[in-house]
Amino acid sequence: MDSKITYHQQVSYCGKPRCRRCREGIGHGPYWYAYQTINGRTVRTYVGKQPPAEAQGIGVGEDTREAGAADLTDVTVRLYVLGQFTLERRDRQSGQRWQTVADASMQHSRVRSLLTCLISAPGRKLGREQAVELLWPELDFETATHRLDKAVHSLRQLFEPARSRPATSNLLLTEHATLMLADQSQLWIDADAFDALLAQARASSDPGKTEQLLEEAMLLYAGDYVPEERHIEWIQTRRESLQRPHRARSYTRWH
Repeated sequence: MDSKITYHQQVSYCGKPRCRRCREGIGHGPYWYAYQTINGRTVRTYVGKQPPAEAQGIGVGEDTREAGAADLTDVTVRLYVLGQFTLERRDRQSGQRWQTVADASMQHSRVRSLLTCLISAPGRKLGREQAVELLWPELDFETATHRLDKAVHSLRQLFEPARSRPATSNLLLTEHATLMLADQSQLWIDADAFDALLAQARASSDPGKTEQLLEEAMLLYAGDYVPEERHIEWIQTRRESLQRPHRARSYTRWH
């Protein structure tokens, strides 16, 4: 049995890499869409910028213009790790534009590996000894610790190059023997946003909103998680956990 039609006004994301509006979380629209479940599948139909007459007060879904969209108000750094490894900083002058970090230290393997370990660790927290064992198991502890300190310093400078005392950065803190990366409200990561959208979709009882959230999640999935990192087992586990919903969604869409 087919469900009733519901209407949602929402922002659309084209997903094009060069689209400034999508990259800054603005999107296009908002536009009105009609949603209906037919034979167990949710069908979305574009309506336009204005709602149809029958949508006035009848079966109208909630305004989903901001549903699933990243709240970038307080975010100063963005990291894209799905199919790429790109770090962006908010431009200090405009406060709006994002600039890709092209500093030489961004290409250093120890800096990239440390950042990968931090974003893959539960709660974005990693013990110093654990980091040393993961990144430089072949080195003696003193040498490895020195490399870790240099990598931490370089990473803080990448995040906030204008900060006179990098050690005071809130984006990468050291508490006792633990390194702690800032949460999603300050340091946005596409993989975590992907997870959040899927969680919202699972929690939603509205077919239209669920479909929208799933579409936004799939737009974020540009490829495998940190494709360059292959030798750390729990990073591979994280990669596989992100692959499963993407593959399931792709199968559902095309079959």
